[in-house]
Amino acid sequence: MLRELQIRNFALIDELSLCFEAGLNVITGETGAGKTILMAALELAVGGKASAEVIRTGEEEATIEAVFSLPGDGVRRRLERAGVEGLRDELLVRRALARSGRNRVHLNGALATLGVLESIADALIRVYGQHDHHALRQADTHLGLLDAFAGHAELLTRMSQRFESYRALAERLRRLVTGKETARARAEMLRFQIRDIADARLSPGEEDELRRERQVIASAEKLAEAARFGEEALYAGEGAAAATLRKLSVRLVDLVATDSRLGDVAKLVDEAHTLVEEAGWRLREYAEKVVFDPERLAEVDDRLVEIGKLKRKYGDSVEAVLGFHEAAVRELADLDLGEEGLAALERETEAAEQAAREAAGALSKSRRAAARRLESQIAAELAALGMKEARFEVRFAAEPAALSARGDDAVELFFSANPGEEPRALARVASGGELSRIMLALKSLALEDADAATVIFDEVDAGIGGAVAEAVGRKLAALARRRQVLCITHLPQIAAFADHHFAVEKTTVKGRTRSTARRLSAEQRREEIARMLGGVKVSAEARSHAEQLLAAAQRRRTG
Repeated sequence: MLRELQIRNFALIDELSLCFEAGLNVITGETGAGKTILMAALELAVGGKASAEVIRTGEEEATIEAVFSLPGDGVRRRLERAGVEGLRDELLVRRALARSGRNRVHLNGALATLGVLESIADALIRVYGQHDHHALRQADTHLGLLDAFAGHAELLTRMSQRFESYRALAERLRRLVTGKETARARAEMLRFQIRDIADARLSPGEEDELRRERQVIASAEKLAEAARFGEEALYAGEGAAAATLRKLSVRLVDLVATDSRLGDVAKLVDEAHTLVEEAGWRLREYAEKVVFDPERLAEVDDRLVEIGKLKRKYGDSVEAVLGFHEAAVRELADLDLGEEGLAALERETEAAEQAAREAAGALSKSRRAAARRLESQIAAELAALGMKEARFEVRFAAEPAALSARGDDAVELFFSANPGEEPRALARVASGGELSRIMLALKSLALEDADAATVIFDEVDAGIGGAVAEAVGRKLAALARRRQVLCITHLPQIAAFADHHFAVEKTTVKGRTRSTARRLSAEQRREEIARMLGGVKVSAEARSHAEQLLAAAQRRRTG
């Protein structure tokens, strides 16, 4: 459950701190006040995509901190495996977004990866945006909605894995049987390319080493001269630094007997003398070894030319050329399979297809059972949302779809809002308000077995009002008995059902616009709902209506 949210320098928010509790937390405010900014910050807190554009003007960094009650042992174990320590009852998530692009994630104060945060996001928060219901107008999304309700993640994973194995084998087989003459010509070309690269005996990193060696050989005289000069200056020449330091070291030994405070200095000088001598010896050894070798220089140049030719033909680096060689060897092995090998590959492909179709069959069976449950359960959900006569059906295509990672089912949702009317394709007949309620019903059912302790509905009230809004408010309040719910709404009928009410406001001070949010007292809550009912100027009638709404919502919550 989300306990606390702190935001700094994020969009229009300079600094904001909110504490949330269990139950239905409603967030209201005028259009453009910053409610969506608040939701964007929450999404970032659980791994959402970040952009430097959200950093407040004039600032270099934005931070979002969120404190969650740990929802269960599963999340705790995942975090412990990822190396997150100090886990007790709460998890502190901190995301810092910098204009430089160096974004950071901290979990309980320890630096973590975005991948770790993303891996636990669904167990922390589920976000349903204000445009989610539009997905119902796209029939190709209906299968995913059914799967979310069915909760058969293992079957979906098995289907995807088996299909990918089958697809890879089928593609390999297709390449082999497509034009034998073309295959023979391709095999000859591959043999030539493999020999061409193999004869060169390339090794990773070779080109860089050769270029470094060439630079040293070409500059050998200059390097040797500099080394000899250094040897003379440090060790071998008249007035060399080593000799001077040696003399000073001897004198300091005598002086230390007089004043012990010079002991540290004497030690440093002695060490400096040793280091300078060592440097002089090494420079002499280096000068003796570095010589100009025109024959070796020619060999290096020839090898670089050879590598350059291979790069022009097979890749932009030695590593890429070697990678090309490995791929060519594998492809040639496929082309050289022969009739016996081809037959074996055909049998392997057939077996993989059969396994994938068996997985599709098991997935389809689970989907059909889930579809019947969904049709039965959603009737009660829709009735609670003011559509008592609605009919909802999940229809499967008569013929299987092409096999894919999702199986071979084609599913479409059908709907009728009025008695006596046959259900028709939901994507074509439902109104905006009906779509909002259907999506809320679907999400409510899908959440029954979900892990997330906190659910966010961002303007789920699109296209509804009046008695329907009251029904949606009751539904959200019912959901909030089982898990924490955050809801952004423009409708006072929904806001009246809140356990905790927050208002977002936008102000302009000295030419700077800022969004703020605050938790409302009972009196402030009445004023906010009156504003939602009556506009900017709150009348006595609007206040009276607000009191009636709040009282009615309280009766329906407890009745």
